[in-house]
Amino acid sequence: MRHIAQQGVWYHMGKAEVFYQQAVLAADHADEYEGSASFSCYYPRYQKMGYGQLRTYFSWRTNARRGFIQETDTSYAFLYAYELLHNIGVSDPREGLEKLVELWDTLRTSDPVLDRYVPAWIKDYFVYYLPDASFRSFALEQDMQAFYPTVFCFEANADEGFDLFSGIAAYDIRRSIFYTNETSDLIRRCFAFVLDRLRGVFSEKKRCFDDFVFRVAKRPSRWTPFVRALFYDHLAQEDHVVRISEKEVYEHEDGVWTAKTVSLDNGGSQLIGYIMKATEARLRTIRKFRYRLSADLDSFKAVDQNAFERIGISITDEVERACDEFYRRFTRKTIAVDPGNLKRIRIDALSTQEKLLVPIVDPTLVLPTQPLAEAEPPSESTSLLEPVPIARDTPDPSDAWAELATLFSEAEADAVRAALAHEDVSRCALDCNVMPEVLVDGINEKAADIIGDAILEVGDAVHVYEDYERDLRKAMDA
Repeated sequence: MRHIAQQGVWYHMGKAEVFYQQAVLAADHADEYEGSASFSCYYPRYQKMGYGQLRTYFSWRTNARRGFIQETDTSYAFLYAYELLHNIGVSDPREGLEKLVELWDTLRTSDPVLDRYVPAWIKDYFVYYLPDASFRSFALEQDMQAFYPTVFCFEANADEGFDLFSGIAAYDIRRSIFYTNETSDLIRRCFAFVLDRLRGVFSEKKRCFDDFVFRVAKRPSRWTPFVRALFYDHLAQEDHVVRISEKEVYEHEDGVWTAKTVSLDNGGSQLIGYIMKATEARLRTIRKFRYRLSADLDSFKAVDQNAFERIGISITDEVERACDEFYRRFTRKTIAVDPGNLKRIRIDALSTQEKLLVPIVDPTLVLPTQPLAEAEPPSESTSLLEPVPIARDTPDPSDAWAELATLFSEAEADAVRAALAHEDVSRCALDCNVMPEVLVDGINEKAADIIGDAILEVGDAVHVYEDYERDLRKAMDA
């Protein structure tokens, strides 16, 4: 192996080619070294290793090939991955792919840095070695869709789409206090409905919504397999085309690789993040959640709003309308009617009607046996057919606000006045030795009991909801 490296200098071989030639030479080598030497190197290769490190690695690799992959230095794990990318030590590419996935699955928990490299190499493995195999089917079998959003987001169903888009969104709704076991199904289904509605709206404008999330290359560009790995392009291949997805295509022609790729830029990540946040904000309002959420598209600066304005689409309005329509459908009650029950009800009704019928008797044939009780005769201005008005107490909405104001403690009243004056509410909490959150919660709980909603919103500062400010100010000044 050292001799090959020396030849590399004379024959102007690159580091990747030297590594490949050395790996081929040592492909069947095995060792049972009892010592242990650590190793750390960026782009690890044999030529950077001492004899103790080489024997440590080959002994570890011997056990790994037998199915016993033990935790080891990251550089040893990457060195083994580089060998597998060259199909060193395996009978065919399918076995090499199996060994690469096994290495990743075993060590990714203890060495999470592998997640940043191996998934991309697995996709390249299909392009380079397995052009006739279905990468999509393999990823689905391995449950690896989350690592390939540019492949699966376009055609994902409702359940898959939520998790895939959550993984790339600038705002992850799954970390919100509103996302709980109770609301998760509502949120997931609502996002799927919103996404489907947006795709339809963009389609009506002859545009593709996903093209505003992902950047699809307009023309092929030069492609190198297994980037960020020490890899030597050693395989002679005939001209062919590999399709990873409808939009991601690789072509090998005259020994040169080109690719039409799909990528996710910051604007796409922020657009999905805004849609998720706006969906949550609307659902919070509809469900009267105790804490409201503000979703401002202007704060997602990487989103090109002008692009939407040019085609006549308001993302904010579309999300809000879609959420409202979804919630109406989600909460709609369906009543099933049994025709047999209807027939029975009609029979029972006819029976009851017969019992209630009273025969009409000629009043001239009935003589009173005793004088009727004296009753005040109706006035000429009053008809016996006119309904008698019933006095009802109609509550004054302002009374509820007045009642709410009387329920506040002194500290709570001070906090409400401070919020109305756009002052710092935490000062009021400090005066009564309680946390600001506890003070605000107490106020909102009382408001929910009296008027059915919270009145204070907690954000960067505590302020009164605009819808309630006028009534609350009037009640506090009374």
